[in-house]
Amino acid sequence: MGVDLNNFRDGFWEFSDSRLSNLPAYTLIVLSVFLYYLLNVPYYRAYTQGVVPGGDPFTYTVGFYELLDRAHENYWDTIHFGFTQANWY
Repeated sequence: MGVDLNNFRDGFWEFSDSRLSNLPAYTLIVLSVFLYYLLNVPYYRAYTQGVVPGGDPFTYTVGFYELLDRAHENYWDTIHFGFTQANWY
């Protein structure tokens, strides 16, 4: 009922050899992820430069909490305010 270490060692080396036989598949995965990254860099840069706000994050946090307070007081007025004012958050 004990563990046979010879079988463990043999199985370990067989596992290592099978991993090496999958090297082309691993390489394909790495290359496809790298290609996906390269294709998305221009869109990421455009997003961060045009959509993500710059400046003091505290100011945006305060504005968001003001919007939440306004929504707590009058929900429908806040919905109207969100669509009619230049308030993206």
